[in-house]
Amino acid sequence: MKRRQTTQLIFKRIVSIASVLAWAMGTDLLRAAEPTAAPATESAAQSVPKRAGDPLPGLLPQADNLTIVHPLLMQIDYELQALYRESQTGIARVQLPTPRWQKALANEDNPAGKWSNLDQAVRDQLAAGGPVRPTISSATNPAGNVAAIAALPIVERNRTKEASDESPTGSTVGWNMTRMGPDVILRSQGGTQIQIQTGGNPGGSPADPSGEVRVNLRPTENFAPNNLALLLDDAGHILIPMWLEKNDFEAAPARVAFGDAPPVAANFVASDKPSGITILQLANPPAQLRARPLALADQRPASGALVLLLQPNNGSARLVVWTGGQQDYGVVMAPDGTVMGFAHYGEFLTGAACRPVAQQLIDNGIVKRATLGIGIAVVMADSPLRQSWPALGSRPALQVKSVADHSFAAEGGLQVGDLILGFQADRKGQNVLDPVGDIPSFALALSGRTGPTTLVILREGHERAITVNLKAK
Repeated sequence: MKRRQTTQLIFKRIVSIASVLAWAMGTDLLRAAEPTAAPATESAAQSVPKRAGDPLPGLLPQADNLTIVHPLLMQIDYELQALYRESQTGIARVQLPTPRWQKALANEDNPAGKWSNLDQAVRDQLAAGGPVRPTISSATNPAGNVAAIAALPIVERNRTKEASDESPTGSTVGWNMTRMGPDVILRSQGGTQIQIQTGGNPGGSPADPSGEVRVNLRPTENFAPNNLALLLDDAGHILIPMWLEKNDFEAAPARVAFGDAPPVAANFVASDKPSGITILQLANPPAQLRARPLALADQRPASGALVLLLQPNNGSARLVVWTGGQQDYGVVMAPDGTVMGFAHYGEFLTGAACRPVAQQLIDNGIVKRATLGIGIAVVMADSPLRQSWPALGSRPALQVKSVADHSFAAEGGLQVGDLILGFQADRKGQNVLDPVGDIPSFALALSGRTGPTTLVILREGHERAITVNLKAK
């Protein structure tokens, strides 16, 4: 009896110590339930098998009596699902047309342009996307062997369909129909099998009493999202972190989908090339799509912060530890549901900084911003300056390469070689730094500021503040 009480006491202490260690280390809590039945005798206690990994072999109950739970992991899973569902109400998948500047690059890499002597008829067939039929010229076939040409196979760019419309006999071309009970089985010559469940009611099923199969096949809309958009307001304006021109939407509008809702059209409003932002407006009210704007955060994530990254290229989402976004591309959400901004392989546009630019595009169609009068370059992560100036470290920064005479920068005392760390901002009575480490974020910061503006810079390794008087043009 005493041995049994000692065993239970030791077990409780092991569980308590493991729980405290797991909580202190920030990992999931592994909790084992107390044994449902302790060994009745000393010999029974000694017969408990020893298992690899037991802290005290032979003292823990057998596996059948253990109930292992992960409350912290379960809580993370629950919270993450809730955060992802919330993101679907304000972040949409969008199918955008290919920008003209990307089309120009694609045309340069077009294989058809690499052969100057390619027959024009073949060029036309390639451009139309249809079958490329072999052709012959006197240079390649002086004998004019037309019969040999006719025997050559036809190369299709698109996959050939095995079945087409119904034939006059009622069977489908390339398919055989059989019955299995109330169901209809369609088998193709290629081995594909389709089973149609009729539910035992031929009159209301694809198979009518005559035995013919009648299936209405309608092509589904080809929705292929290639980017993400952020809903800004109840009027249906959405922000896309990509510069597009009005001419890019001449053929068709963009298509946008929130969550599981079907895609709707979105029309071009305006765009801003320096910041890389495009504004569209939904053809349907957001309330009809069960969509609503999300809150925008004022600053970028801190290093080591836990964020949800929604990726535009495939629509996937993953929980990541923020390390600066050098390898990340997508919309960044904080655990509280606010949108931190847009990451693009080292560039970062904060959500709050995008709002004044977006509002100008919605109201005026253009962005009025001050011209500081400097040439700048991004300080890369492997720049020697980061080793020379400890105050710089891993902070984002822009290096001043040139200063125009009689410019706002020259009047404020900005010099070549200065490193711009960011702009000072007043939020709720506190001075905070809005960091800038790339050209788009710098353009965003300028567009929302006029009058005396404080820049935080590094000069010869020492941090200082200078004031420039900005005037929008």
